[in-house]
Amino acid sequence: MTCSARARRSLAALTVAGTVALAACASADRPHLQAAPPTSALPPVTFHPTTTTTTVAPLPPPASKVPVPHVTGPIHGGTPDAPVDAMPATWSEQYGYIEQEFFVDGHARDFSYLWSQPADGKWVALPYSTQPYRTRILVRTPSDPGRFDGTVYVEWLDDTPGRDSDTEFALAGPAMMRKGAVWVGVSAQRMGVSGGPGVVVRAPGDDTKPLVAQNPTRYRSLHHPGDDFSYDIYSQVAQALWHPDGVNPLGKLQPRHLVAMGASQAAARLVTYYNAIEPKSGVFDAFLIHGRGAGAAPISTTLPVQPLPSPALLRTDRPQPVIVAETETDFALAGFARAEQPATTHVRTGEMAGASTHDQTTIDYDGASRTVWDDGAGGINVAKVCGAPVGDGPQAAILGGAALTLARWLETKHAPPAQPRFTLVNGAVFHDFLGNAFGGVRLPQLIVPTEVFGATMPNPPSLWCAYVGTAHPLSRAVLRTLYRGHADYLLRLQTASSEAVQAGVLPAADAATIINAAMRRSIP
Repeated sequence: MTCSARARRSLAALTVAGTVALAACASADRPHLQAAPPTSALPPVTFHPTTTTTTVAPLPPPASKVPVPHVTGPIHGGTPDAPVDAMPATWSEQYGYIEQEFFVDGHARDFSYLWSQPADGKWVALPYSTQPYRTRILVRTPSDPGRFDGTVYVEWLDDTPGRDSDTEFALAGPAMMRKGAVWVGVSAQRMGVSGGPGVVVRAPGDDTKPLVAQNPTRYRSLHHPGDDFSYDIYSQVAQALWHPDGVNPLGKLQPRHLVAMGASQAAARLVTYYNAIEPKSGVFDAFLIHGRGAGAAPISTTLPVQPLPSPALLRTDRPQPVIVAETETDFALAGFARAEQPATTHVRTGEMAGASTHDQTTIDYDGASRTVWDDGAGGINVAKVCGAPVGDGPQAAILGGAALTLARWLETKHAPPAQPRFTLVNGAVFHDFLGNAFGGVRLPQLIVPTEVFGATMPNPPSLWCAYVGTAHPLSRAVLRTLYRGHADYLLRLQTASSEAVQAGVLPAADAATIINAAMRRSIP
């Protein structure tokens, strides 16, 4: 099997978090390749990129008219005495982090549009009324305060499963913690706090509940006035990080930058937040919007408002950097192709080849977390309930790279290069000669492939299963046409990984994991 010119172009682009690295086409028809060394000559890889530590003074908190809520905690009690969505114990030990939970009290505002909003995202929302609320936040900080790098990632917890889910931390948490960042998770919506109307896509057999029902003793005092108030609750939590009233949830740590982030339904709400709320709140320095569809979340479900434009584009007149990270599933099932827009001074889009909404990384994390807070329930056997093996595409490494890229962008004031996009045919992602996505952000697993990643599960028994990615190994016959044995495969993968690390586009720890896993893989 030869590599066509089109496949060469596709397989030559390695882009992670807005930066481009070149890698070679993974085929065996290159006569200039030298004979590969024997496998035994390739020891386990450990990358040691050059790093520079710079101590900088905290920036002054931004001026804002967002009300400052009151914070109490840390919170203890209930059965079990652990917060819902607790970080897996092994992660706390491995990365040297502590986790605390706090309650946040205030009076939140809802908003309304008084006229039709333009297609360019320059929306104008006006406050309407206020209601009291009490919600909770989770805070994960380095156990050694000296490691704090000044960045605080504030995740709008996703309520798509019918409860809070810290999807962003499950994927990008290791990269954040290796860098010394702080993560804060916000229960911004009523579904996660006390239940209520909303779109729920629950895994088969998942019987977890909103906070007040999952652990009544711990959370019975929480109350949420409804999702119309979620935008201001989210802003007020950010204000509490800049201007603490009561207990400081960050302790003695002083943030330099607050980065808003959220996935799935939370991403749809961040689109609305960025377009309509951020221009008046001004409490976030950057945004990571992950897994959005073509539309945006409503700003009000009770007030008469004009419908939003469809598709909902991001405004391009704001100074805050934005990275939009999209999986193949977001094109296949959420119609993101309609919301694609060119790179601008402050907006970058990363389309992640081989990535799906749910993968083995997110599923394993959820199971490890539930072992802590769901009375030892553990995870779900997805292969059993969905009827197909689960894939583990490169989403975690790409999203971790995107989070770190935003932090560098804020510090250096230099935007990363624009990333290549998927090749689309009638709005659908086109695939290369092996069956992997053509174009987009491609990590070494797709440049030097041994399997085909699927964005959706074929013939899914449930809607949740449709969002689970698959992976199918390439046959031994195909592998023999691609590589001249195991050592040749390892050499190419090491080359692609080294180039990505040296270019600063792939975290070194992830590159080492990729290589060391490949050393155990069988290549004929």
